[in-house]
Amino acid sequence: MSKIIWFFSLSSIFVACNLEDPSAILESDGKLEGEKVEFNGNRIDVDSTFSIEIPDYFKSTKAIEAGAIAQYSNLFNGEYLTVSSVDKAIIVERINFEKVYNKGDSDLLIFADYSCGAFLQSREIINESDWFEVTVDSLNVLAKAVDAIESGQNQVLSYWFGYVELDNTFYTIKTWTYFKRKRQFEALANRMIRSIS
Repeated sequence: MSKIIWFFSLSSIFVACNLEDPSAILESDGKLEGEKVEFNGNRIDVDSTFSIEIPDYFKSTKAIEAGAIAQYSNLFNGEYLTVSSVDKAIIVERINFEKVYNKGDSDLLIFADYSCGAFLQSREIINESDWFEVTVDSLNVLAKAVDAIESGQNQVLSYWFGYVELDNTFYTIKTWTYFKRKRQFEALANRMIRSIS
């Protein structure tokens, strides 16, 4: 099975994580080779289209990302998850797929690259994976992981991004935590994405 790497995002509203040694970020590449983590979870419905399992200690919120269709967090651990959606027709018109990207790229890859790039534009990328395509319960999912310094702050966050296309809609699944908690959180982030069905 392909290696899964996930990055998720948030506007920078969190407690600072000091960046003393940027090279330390490169020590962990965020890749997992079948590592599993068990947790007590709740399955949540997303837009009546698919579901995802999240830890039972995540709480629903509306304070993370305007327009997200699902938002969950654990403030104590500094762990966050959002799911957002956009109509494919709107994005195809906005991006003008044929002129901007290679003709062989899938619509999902074009959207994922565009969306992730727009989010990261205002951040300093420290470490970034390539795109990974994985199949989760017969769904094609694109994933990427990034460690980045938040704009205007001395704070590093580790993001896992996952992108899915269903019923002419693109879905963005994002989860993240502070870089100092990356090693504790990455297996859980990957497990949540693997739970899509």
